[in-house]
Amino acid sequence: MKENPGGSLAKVCCFPVFPRRKKLLFLALASCLGVFLTWQRMTKYRFLRANFIPLSGLMAPALRSDLSEGQIYVTLKEQGILVPKGGCIWDIGANDGVWNSNSFYLINYLNYSAVLFEPEAEVFLSLRRRYATADSPFAGRVELYNMALMKSADVMEYRVFPASLESTLVKTRRQYDPQPDYRYHVAGADARMVCDQQKEYLKTGRCGETNSQTFSVLSIDTEGSDRSIFSRIHELGCSFDLVIIEAAGEDLVEDGIPTPDSQGYLQLQSKGDGSPRSDAARRSRLTATVAILLFTALVAGFFHFPYGLLVWYVVYLVEALFFNPTAKGLMRLKQTECILDYIDDIKACRPAPEIKAQCYHMETRTRHTTNQDGTTRTETYSERVDTASFTERLMVAQWDDITGNVVDGLSYFPLLHVHFEIQWEAGDAETHRSHERQRQALKARAAAADVSHDMSEELRLIDEQGQECPFYTDMIGTTGDSFPMWLGYLPYAICCILCLSWPYRYCLAQRAVKGDFIFEKRVWSRAGPAAI
Repeated sequence: MKENPGGSLAKVCCFPVFPRRKKLLFLALASCLGVFLTWQRMTKYRFLRANFIPLSGLMAPALRSDLSEGQIYVTLKEQGILVPKGGCIWDIGANDGVWNSNSFYLINYLNYSAVLFEPEAEVFLSLRRRYATADSPFAGRVELYNMALMKSADVMEYRVFPASLESTLVKTRRQYDPQPDYRYHVAGADARMVCDQQKEYLKTGRCGETNSQTFSVLSIDTEGSDRSIFSRIHELGCSFDLVIIEAAGEDLVEDGIPTPDSQGYLQLQSKGDGSPRSDAARRSRLTATVAILLFTALVAGFFHFPYGLLVWYVVYLVEALFFNPTAKGLMRLKQTECILDYIDDIKACRPAPEIKAQCYHMETRTRHTTNQDGTTRTETYSERVDTASFTERLMVAQWDDITGNVVDGLSYFPLLHVHFEIQWEAGDAETHRSHERQRQALKARAAAADVSHDMSEELRLIDEQGQECPFYTDMIGTTGDSFPMWLGYLPYAICCILCLSWPYRYCLAQRAVKGDFIFEKRVWSRAGPAAI
């Protein structure tokens, strides 16, 4: 009888022991993790950064096929731009051939011939193990160069940072770490060797199955030297079907490749008289859209269900299908080159400003309405009656287009949404006074014709043949040979009918680069030196 209570007591006493040990173990692990993270924060996470690339080199190929930064090739495919098989690529700054590699997918999945350049000795070993072993299946298809490329052959100091993520030849470039791990000198070859190699590859058919079906890719990621390398290759007249340049925004602009801002907007015009719209103008678009939604909800609130919902749906469809930039742009879906041609055509059109006066007066009318109880009542109301209208074209003897030029490099963007505006101004004080006299004279004619009148102005565009040019406010352009199935007014209209207009607009806005282009015309009422 005494053993059983003792045994029961032993069992009861044993149970609280394990939770206590687990709690102590958890506190110990949490303390170790805190110490580790504190140590990494103090050392700017050097241990994690230095070991990330070796680990990713083992795991990344098993997780996905397109290892390029931002999965470039998957994105291009979704946008209808297909990269063919059997081409060739020059990857300048190839790193380890895996981490953010723009050549891995092409070499391993599309059977591309490749020329890989990497100056950092330790990282180059990863490339050598992957592509240059004696029994490598890539023998004869992948060439490795343990060297740097420059605008001209030279010897320069090379600074190596953890994991080679920021290693660079550019001394003035600010890096994440204040001091590099290593400093040594490397020999750099003239970047013209890329052009020489490309000519040889094209001649021997290594960039495609036949000479008539070739495809070559150039990728540059050299932490600061991108601009000089690209300009050197470009000035020698080399042409690539696909160019991938990873550089800071300033480098891209200097290379002739514009870069979008954080919201995906692009400077489409060179600096000058014409300039893109400001952030305030962009916010006004959003304000107008929100106002439409609030107005729709307000109108629908006056109707009983389901009529209120039907009113909301009709107003929503009208706005979605006709009165927003996405719908207008999809109606004018074209190749990017066609948009550039359209800009040239509008710049060449002659401005023809018109003023219009619409005369009207208000009349009181009566109507009889029947209530639900069968009683009839008489109502009076006022109705506007339009009468005479006068249209007059302002005097323009000479004109000039002062629109800024289109920036170069728009063909680098697979999807581009451009919003157009047009404005005009008097070239001198005499022209301003002459146009003001015409306005006052038209107002006097309108005042004599009826009690009230409205004044409006419109700028028409006349081409060289004397025909009026249509002006579009929005256009969408793509550089692909064919439009993706999801891109077009018909797919968008189907989404609108299914109440999926906003998801479609959001997805399109995320994929497209957006830009504003303003046409500006200057006019003179008389020909002479003032217009020169």
